[in-house]
Amino acid sequence: HPEVTAPHPEVTALHPEVTAPHPEVTAPHPEVTALHPEVTALHPEVTALHPEVTALHPEVTAPHPGVTAPHPEVTAPHPEVTAPHPEVTAPYPEVTAPHPEVTALHPEVTALHPEVTAPHPEVTAPHPEVTATHPEVTASHPEVTAPHPEVTAPHPEVTAPHPEVTALHPEVTAPHPEVTAPHPEVTAPHPEVTAPHPEVTALHPEVTAPHPEVTAPQPEVTAPHPEVTAPHPEVTALHPEVTAPHPEVTAPHPEVTAPHPEVTAPHPEVTALHPEVTAPHPEVTAPQPEVTAPH
Repeated sequence: HPEVTAPHPEVTALHPEVTAPHPEVTAPHPEVTALHPEVTALHPEVTALHPEVTALHPEVTAPHPGVTAPHPEVTAPHPEVTAPHPEVTAPYPEVTAPHPEVTALHPEVTALHPEVTAPHPEVTAPHPEVTATHPEVTASHPEVTAPHPEVTAPHPEVTAPHPEVTALHPEVTAPHPEVTAPHPEVTAPHPEVTAPHPEVTALHPEVTAPHPEVTAPQPEVTAPHPEVTAPHPEVTALHPEVTAPHPEVTAPHPEVTAPHPEVTAPHPEVTALHPEVTAPHPEVTAPQPEVTAPH
């Protein structure tokens, strides 16, 4: 309107037909954080970036001539900056050699650069955080005479087992010629051991018959041995394949409370009638002392 010289407080965007700023507006509107698509240069009175603008305009390809230091949110080197930025901890992709003034590794760099295949000429001792051998080192260091505490495999010049090695090497398929007794942590039989090991209490999965020298049942075996003709004291139930009484057992087992087919008199521990007995037994003419109700 001709009498309105300032924007309406409820209008936050430009009118589609307005392509230039208002002549009386010299500062950006506080709610406008992007440049207008037709504005390609900075305003002549604006010398600093807007606090909410963190990226360069897509059409600006060179730094501003009045900016000589990197922006606090820019972590890549500026073309005029020759020293590393304090927030840059990785090497620049175009730097393949150490800086001439840097003689030690950066405390946050624990791995070699992928293009560095040889040690630095001034570094003669291994880095404390490097525990693996360099791929180009095939011999021991002349000053190292004892194994590294983190190395658990035998050294080529060590002919006896290391005290911390409890398993065989994957490429060793036969026993060592100097080892004739089983290792204390090996519970399976050694091929040269013909008697049971005292710590082996179960049969090997490939052993299907009893050992010829074992004639008594193992304490952890609860099923009858083929050479044992009397019940084992820990076997209280019949085997599922046994359907008839054992020929040498003529009396009921103390844990069996039902009548045996060959027992014709009541068992002293049976005080109730069997559910299939509907008449008194022919040999019982007097009431049982524990029966108090009339028959």
